[in-house]
Amino acid sequence: MEAPTAEPAYLYQYTPGSQPAECAAQSADPDATIFRSVEWSPDGTMLAASTDSNALRLYDLNGLVTRYSENAALSATLAEHAQIAHGGPLLSYAWYPYMSRHDAATCCVAESVRDHPVQLRDTGSGGVRASYAACNNKDVLLSASAVAFSRDARSIYAGYAGHIARFDVQRPGLPVDLELT
Repeated sequence: MEAPTAEPAYLYQYTPGSQPAECAAQSADPDATIFRSVEWSPDGTMLAASTDSNALRLYDLNGLVTRYSENAALSATLAEHAQIAHGGPLLSYAWYPYMSRHDAATCCVAESVRDHPVQLRDTGSGGVRASYAACNNKDVLLSASAVAFSRDARSIYAGYAGHIARFDVQRPGLPVDLELT
């Protein structure tokens, strides 16, 4: 004998083409943020989050751990450390591999924004430390779709449509190597 099947219970009515009330309330909020990607800093003290509003938001986890340890019942909320606004979509970003919050010189991210060179950004101020530009054979600026640091942190690799570039971190400007793929 088969077990009787129960009708599924729905929490709200949904009609195709309509938007649930809680989604409508969220989308009406001008401060609502959709996160595209989130990455831990190498030392585990910060988060970098790429958002749909063309910004890289940095969150300090050190304060969260301190507040949580002082009062276990405290609700966990992230405090925004900095926000780096961009003129276009943020395509890729990578933390400096030896980043330590105790050494300001290491607190930076490499990032790629559409129609801009790869930039090394300070995570404290949001300012540009260095720019790395690659151009095609017609001197048109290429936009990197991916960036990464080498293991020894001496180079930044950038992936382009049909090219891979290697930049020397100590020498901003043009790539050391630009290879066709």
